[in-house]
Amino acid sequence: MGLSEYIQSAEILKNTGDLTLYDLKQTTLSRGHEWFAQHPEERDRIRRNLAAFNLPDDKTSVQKVVDQVLLHYYEKLIPFCGDPESYYTYLQNHVDSREAIECIKRVHEQGKAALLATSHFGAIEMIAPVLAMAMLPVAPVLRFRTRQLSDMAARRAKEMEATGKFGPVRFIEIGKPHTVAALDMAAALRRKDVLLSMVDEKTEYSIPVTLLKRKIAGGAGLDRLLKFVRAPVSVFKAFMIRQSDETYRFRLYPVAADSENPVQELFYRLEEVVRKQPEQWYFLHEKIPFMDS
Repeated sequence: MGLSEYIQSAEILKNTGDLTLYDLKQTTLSRGHEWFAQHPEERDRIRRNLAAFNLPDDKTSVQKVVDQVLLHYYEKLIPFCGDPESYYTYLQNHVDSREAIECIKRVHEQGKAALLATSHFGAIEMIAPVLAMAMLPVAPVLRFRTRQLSDMAARRAKEMEATGKFGPVRFIEIGKPHTVAALDMAAALRRKDVLLSMVDEKTEYSIPVTLLKRKIAGGAGLDRLLKFVRAPVSVFKAFMIRQSDETYRFRLYPVAADSENPVQELFYRLEEVVRKQPEQWYFLHEKIPFMDS
């Protein structure tokens, strides 16, 4: 059983709504540490990945990555803890998003869509609800591990919208039966939605990019999507960066409209942030799609 399935078990998902945030955090961290204790090879993977990118790979650095990976799973479950109103208050009190939201609103005022290219970094799960709080139309592209989690997310998004404090969230699920994610992504941009999509996952449409002096597969076809849409789109590298005391900062880095290689430019931005806070790049516990090994 993988880490996500171990933490997001059917029993935990069923009972999340009855937990306090403190209890949810302790449960998530406890189960996560249990899993890593049962799979010591996973710490070895993190160490090898750190070393492969010439990042510090000592025990302390590995432990920091483990801790941040587990915080990511805690943050994924926060929306289901309590009710939508309490989640709204949590986001208001914990996330600094003013500059990023103003930037996206300016894009919309210019009649453009916004493509926010995200990575396995920081608290990315909070980006979509923060955009929805600003009443911006948001379309996150993602793959749910289980049908239970997919159903819970769709139901909670509707409950959040019903409060009047959140706008609609239109999930685009990769691999969902009877859907074509690429077409749904193009449709979202043509509607001028804010499209959130991962850029550091390997797909059949990925291209070689340079990251921390290594060649990996990246882009996930976003360059093809931009050419296919044929509509004005502003592209940003987006991060939800963890800060102290469970606070977060939503940051956007624009990609030049005339960039000849927007995918590589996105990875330059990722590199800048990873160098500063490598422990938050939770992709380090995955199999990195190296192309130069």
